[in-house]
Amino acid sequence: MKIKKSKAENKDPFAEYEQEVARSVAAAQKRIKEEKEKREYVDFESYPAELLKREVFAAIKKDLGAPKIAEVELAVPPPHAQADFALAIFNFVKGGENPNALAQKIANEINNEKINWIKEAVAKAAFVNLKADERKLYPEILAKIIMLGKDYGESGANAGKTVLLDYSAPNIAKPIGVGHLRSTIIGEALANLYRATGYSVIRDNHLGDWGTQFGSLIYAYQKWGDPKKVAKDPIRELKNLYVQFHKFAKNNPEIKEKGREIFCRLEKKDPKLAALWKQFRDLSLNDFNQVYERLGISFDTNIGESYFTKQADLIVRECLKKGVCYKDKKSEAIVADAIEKLPSFLLRKQDGSSLYLSRDLATLQFRVSAFSPDAILYVVGNEQELHFRQLFAFAKIAGYLPEKVKAKHIGFGMVLSGGKKMST
Repeated sequence: MKIKKSKAENKDPFAEYEQEVARSVAAAQKRIKEEKEKREYVDFESYPAELLKREVFAAIKKDLGAPKIAEVELAVPPPHAQADFALAIFNFVKGGENPNALAQKIANEINNEKINWIKEAVAKAAFVNLKADERKLYPEILAKIIMLGKDYGESGANAGKTVLLDYSAPNIAKPIGVGHLRSTIIGEALANLYRATGYSVIRDNHLGDWGTQFGSLIYAYQKWGDPKKVAKDPIRELKNLYVQFHKFAKNNPEIKEKGREIFCRLEKKDPKLAALWKQFRDLSLNDFNQVYERLGISFDTNIGESYFTKQADLIVRECLKKGVCYKDKKSEAIVADAIEKLPSFLLRKQDGSSLYLSRDLATLQFRVSAFSPDAILYVVGNEQELHFRQLFAFAKIAGYLPEKVKAKHIGFGMVLSGGKKMST
């Protein structure tokens, strides 16, 4: 007699995961579309500082050779200048012209015009320092603050643009480390700043949920794991199992190969292993969300590296056809080199497994296709600087990073304890 499987047993964990991703991406796309159609913005040019800039521009544009107003910048002067604004005129000096003399000429022009909010303009070397009339300017600023309330400082300067931020990105089955926490805080601050200037913001949590370490973890769980303990305190128990695996491997190195074998089976979508992987992923994400909730952070998508393994393989084949990488005859690994004088790197290991960089290429291609962003920011520690230089350079020559999309690595230093990098 055949035993009928339950619906839960019939579920394909990877198919279920793909459906979750599809729903989150569709929701983000819908939100961005509606936001661009309906969001109301504060007019950037209505701020007193911008109105003042226009008055200064009108007074001096003849002396500067009729520049565009965007080229005129009123900066904050150093404390010793005893002024409220500073105008640098280096960019407007023509061949053979004395910058100090031009600065004096502009200062005289501003003083002669008697601009409403300016008390005095003083030339200092190649700068013009502006002293505001506090009795006239400050009430205007305060009135704007009262009128806009919490929205003061926001604008539509970048309305219609989209930025995708990749930040936090903790590893599955481990607590959120201090490095990931730092990425989370910096990334959220940047997301808020970009939104305040009119960008539509996509927050993507690119989880570390793939790699040979999951073969090791599954081996440890199958050998020593207690399902009840894992369900009760998943992150602590899974981390302890992973540590136990490596301690055991010191005297029993052969189990490392077993861990690799398990991961190879996972890559081939072994249903039992896939179910365990999905369970670890879901338990970890639930734990991470408790931290994010305390920080007041929510992500549009939680798409891990695992989602891009199949596409990474297709990209490697495409790149071979394009001639931007090659198969090493000796090792049969896929290699890319001679790119902007950067060190060579692998796109695929000799056993056919995808690598971090090839999965990042697939991720980048997906983000460009799904969201059409104007900018993509990666908030990741400085130790990954070379990786991102290689990624961006290769993505450009391979055709996965269009010129109109600005990709940037936002690096930060390591958190040290006793002179060493703090671990999980």
